[in-house]
Amino acid sequence: MMIERRCYHIFQPDATFTGGIDQTFEVARLCRKHGLLYSPHTWTNGIGFAINLQLMAASGFADEKELEYPISPPGWVLEARDGILKKLFPRQGNPSDPNQPGLASP
Repeated sequence: MMIERRCYHIFQPDATFTGGIDQTFEVARLCRKHGLLYSPHTWTNGIGFAINLQLMAASGFADEKELEYPISPPGWVLEARDGILKKLFPRQGNPSDPNQPGLASP
């Protein structure tokens, strides 16, 4: 309803809070249909970031809108965000889509 009524110009759902991957991808699809922007919220943890990074890439919005990069030292650092991952996402530059199956970090 919020998309159809154009309540916001940019919609930022986080798949870890908004019904999962399928529901969030539907939000992206509806944003495209209604001429709105989509860029997921990514401020949870490394797994949430990986999920939303892949959704952003799959949505087709990656070339239109930047993905927010959740880091804000000294309180929110990569080691805290990605601590549950085997490998941290890069500190600099744009994170790329994982080149392995699943939700692996690059």
